Amino acid sequence: MVFSVTPIGGMKDIEALEKVPWEDVLSAQSTYELFRDAASQFPDKTAITFLPTGEDKDEAVRISHRQLFARITQAANAFHALGVGPGDAVGILMPGMPQTHFALWGAQTAGIACPINFLLSPEQIAELMNAAGVKVAVVFGSPAMPGMLDKALAVRELVPDMKALLLVGAKSDPSRNIWNFDEKLDEQPGDALTSKRTFSRRDVCTYFHTGGTTGSPKLARLTQGNMVYAAWAIAQMYGYTPDAIGVNPLPLFHVAGSVILGLSPLCSGAQIIIPTAGGFRNPKALANHWKMVARYRPTHVGGVPANMVAISGVPPQGEDLSSIRAFYTGGAALPVQTERYYRETFGIPVYKMYGMTETTALGAMNPVGAPVKLGCLGMRPPYEELAVRHFNADGSLGARCAANETGAVLLRGPGIFPGYTDSSKDAEAFSDDGWFKTGDMGYLDDDGELYVTGRTKDMINRSGNSIDSGIIEEAIERHPAVQQCAAVGRPDTYAGELPVAYVTLKPGHQADGSEIQAFAAAHIADPPAIPKEVFVIESMPATVIGKIFKPELRADQIKRVFREALADIGAATDIQVMPDKKHGTLAVISLPDSDERDKIAADIQRILGGYTVPYEIRWTRAE
Repeated sequence: MVFSVTPIGGMKDIEALEKVPWEDVLSAQSTYELFRDAASQFPDKTAITFLPTGEDKDEAVRISHRQLFARITQAANAFHALGVGPGDAVGILMPGMPQTHFALWGAQTAGIACPINFLLSPEQIAELMNAAGVKVAVVFGSPAMPGMLDKALAVRELVPDMKALLLVGAKSDPSRNIWNFDEKLDEQPGDALTSKRTFSRRDVCTYFHTGGTTGSPKLARLTQGNMVYAAWAIAQMYGYTPDAIGVNPLPLFHVAGSVILGLSPLCSGAQIIIPTAGGFRNPKALANHWKMVARYRPTHVGGVPANMVAISGVPPQGEDLSSIRAFYTGGAALPVQTERYYRETFGIPVYKMYGMTETTALGAMNPVGAPVKLGCLGMRPPYEELAVRHFNADGSLGARCAANETGAVLLRGPGIFPGYTDSSKDAEAFSDDGWFKTGDMGYLDDDGELYVTGRTKDMINRSGNSIDSGIIEEAIERHPAVQQCAAVGRPDTYAGELPVAYVTLKPGHQADGSEIQAFAAAHIADPPAIPKEVFVIESMPATVIGKIFKPELRADQIKRVFREALADIGAATDIQVMPDKKHGTLAVISLPDSDERDKIAADIQRILGGYTVPYEIRWTRAE
């Protein structure tokens, strides 16, 4: 039987659920059993509605719960036949579509799923696959995504343990052990696992890559127990009853797309809608969003904050939107103005989620049906612990903060991952007493609900004064012309860092940097936090799922400062900023080789030595 969903109106309801120990709530040991239960109880009910093109009259592809479970079983059997065992990984380079679900959940069933951002370079993908021990890869090889097949073939040359390549939308080539994914599944039974595998909640079932802003990304190990818990807990918090229909515009290599908007509703017997393989990156899907809602009647609508901002720029044109119960978002801060827009336009609040890869996307949530406070990320889900603690003088974690007192946000519970594939990274992730260190700063209000104010590592350190970038961003986003704001530190020889801000403007609005800087000065109480300069840009650099990518903005500031500093000695022609495993960030100055290289190097050291940003000079020879 599919697990029941209990409406949560507040902390008392969560505490009532916790009277039963978590170990006694569900018998399922794996996601495979959850999918089996949904197929058994709701065999002919639609599980996935896929809209291939985003056109208004798109011809939907529908997959029932029975069909979904059969394809997951067939995928697991196909992987097993190709030599994948419980400790082997299946690499997945796929956009959002039904086959991605077959591959992801089938890989968890046969071994370990390793979904990877397909926009990474072949070298980055290969590094992740080698670290995961990928034996088989599933790749979207259709001409609809040019370059993907060539990228997959390049990756294969760099991953010696990869024995087979399964392609969606491309033909088999048995001589190279390349197979059409759907045809390979058709060869397998869909009613039982040929491996006869049994499961434990301790089994590692997924490697998600995370980080990547300082050196190579890390692979977080998530277990069957993490996944089973997350599927159940998210359903309780978001009200994923079997009649729910959720929109999932996110890629499945992101934990929110796979778990919050995928696994949880599907295992609740609900339905998900996938608005094209590219989600809202597809302009047709975005332009026709409200028509899609009117036609397919979703109850839960949303995406990452960038999606919510984009959707708010496409006003409804009289469509029947009465099916919507909740707007949801997470993954980054939602501008308060955008939150107000949805509340005032639709009379429905935006329910926010807070979590990360290492917590199986869970940390805090606004339960659907409970009151939502502006800017608040909600309360802890059942069986999870949430704490905010002070930093001691030596940087270690201290006592718990009082209500409304800012400190480091920590999490503990059944959703927390056991560690990274590289165990040397674990010590920095966990406190000595077993709490996961989120890297976020925030506070709990009098009701125990969470507000995140910034990152412990996203602070701007001005002369020893730690400035929360969120304070700057929140103030500037009150400007009527500003759509988004991102504050970062500019290298400075005296202060270490000075705050600056980048902004994008709302369509049809005009403002320059000096005007917005003056506005910030009038709305930021702490003088050191007032940005020294505001840059108006066309668009924010963003990750594939829409998060603002601040490393690119920091790199821009380093290049600007270094170029200006080195201009007088003519050494500013080629400066690049890149991730570095040792230093985190490294500025690389490329110069033509010269008989005076020692003098030039000394001049550069004299000029740049006062900055905290490490650099190196690379001498090039003319060909």
